[in-house]
Amino acid sequence: MYPYIDLGFYRLPTFWLINIIGVLVCALMLFIRNKDFSFLNVDITNAGAIGICGAVVGAKVLFALTIIPVLIKYREYYFSSFEIFFTAVSSGAVFYGGLILFIIVINWYLNRYSINKKTYWDFMAPCIPLFHVFGRIGCFLNGCCHGVVSERFGIAFSNSPSSINGIPYLPVQLIEAFLNLCLFFALIIFEKKYHNQGKILYVYIISYGVIRFITEFFRGDAIRGIWFFLSTSQWISLILICYGIYKLVTEIKKIDNKAVS
Repeated sequence: MYPYIDLGFYRLPTFWLINIIGVLVCALMLFIRNKDFSFLNVDITNAGAIGICGAVVGAKVLFALTIIPVLIKYREYYFSSFEIFFTAVSSGAVFYGGLILFIIVINWYLNRYSINKKTYWDFMAPCIPLFHVFGRIGCFLNGCCHGVVSERFGIAFSNSPSSINGIPYLPVQLIEAFLNLCLFFALIIFEKKYHNQGKILYVYIISYGVIRFITEFFRGDAIRGIWFFLSTSQWISLILICYGIYKLVTEIKKIDNKAVS
């Protein structure tokens, strides 16, 4: 694996480099698609910028919450110094925490400036799984978020700072990256068909919820929070799937009622 790129004077984390590339690719995609949403203008970048800030904070906070049981179990070590504690709670990120706060912060901005949320999310939502493709590739290069041990399909890490090296793990990161790429193209096609109807975000939430719920069964990394035989992300997936279905059905009913009237 390649967790760092050695520049001589600085070791650049590949995870963050790949994520930055993901943001730039998403920005390019938004620029290409802007011809159909040109009236959003500056609100695209303003809402997106604060959304990214919210995503970073949310991902870090949820990670810190998921490792609380580990912190408690090994409290003598983790609370022995502030440096050890801070390193433990800040060394990872959970995608769902970033996604939830990303949506909340952007919705606050849209409400604050009376911007049409349906239109904005139809524009923005397809780029969420596109960015996630790069995020999962970054996880693979970093050697984190790996799958279960698999002698047949596994890939052994050699320089992972967070996993046991030399053990063949199922590359669930790459599997999820591929599924997110498929979801991105599906959302683009879906949006073209149902332009400006406010359905795309909820289709994404439902679809990714299903993807994440299933792939979590193949995860092999220990620190991700297990509650009643399901991981933290699986419980969140179930909640978001139910929420997405409810909102999607609500939007469909609104459209049907307008058509009838």
